[in-house]
Amino acid sequence: MSQVVKYWPEIGKCGFLVWRYLLRRDDLEPAPWTPEGLERIQKLGLAVQYPPGYVEAMANKTKKEANARPGCTRSKKQPGRGRPRLHPLEKKVKEDEKKPMEGTEQPQSNGSQKTPKDKETEVCKESAEPRAKRLKMEEAFQLTEQQQSLIKEDQPNKKNWDEAMGHLKEGPNFLRKVEQTFMCVCCQELAYQPVTTVCAHNVCKTCLLRSFRAEVYTCPACRHDLGKDYIMVLNKTLQLLLDQFFPGYSKGR
Repeated sequence: MSQVVKYWPEIGKCGFLVWRYLLRRDDLEPAPWTPEGLERIQKLGLAVQYPPGYVEAMANKTKKEANARPGCTRSKKQPGRGRPRLHPLEKKVKEDEKKPMEGTEQPQSNGSQKTPKDKETEVCKESAEPRAKRLKMEEAFQLTEQQQSLIKEDQPNKKNWDEAMGHLKEGPNFLRKVEQTFMCVCCQELAYQPVTTVCAHNVCKTCLLRSFRAEVYTCPACRHDLGKDYIMVLNKTLQLLLDQFFPGYSKGR
């Protein structure tokens, strides 16, 4: 997350008025590329999540560049630059040299022999043929021992976690499922300081307080009656898990 330090108008290269913004990183957590950030990533057990098929695509690209054949790429002939014309006498000498000498037998071609030009054309065709599509193998999302322990501890959300854990083998889709499952229905963002209701829905504490101030004492998700004297208990276990899966998301709330 970044914060706008200052902004000012300026005439752009095309003569139009544009606005320039000076941004500054606004996050209490250390940047991921700093030594402190790398130490924090190792401590939390975070790993780089690549898009589906990215690793295979880069491996195929490297292999294709290594096997590239320079003979397959030819430049077009420029017009007007053919062979120079020969003098009639020189032309006759060339033709005499091409004629076979008397008494020598020329090997008969049955059509199976290939000229170097044909072989070169075949090599170009083989390299130009598209390769067979390979199955995309996605890396499974790895949970740390602490995260597994916290998930087991979060009993009010057992059903939600069981559903989300079914997407572990899909890599980045697991985080998307977690974000979708624990999204506050009021603000449509990841629940901050979540309150897990008796009907197993998670709502931001501030959103639920705002609803109660409006004298609406039902669950914002399913309209289950919570009662006027409902005690809002903060689910600290869920908050710890969300902070680990989405570092820094709660700093701007």
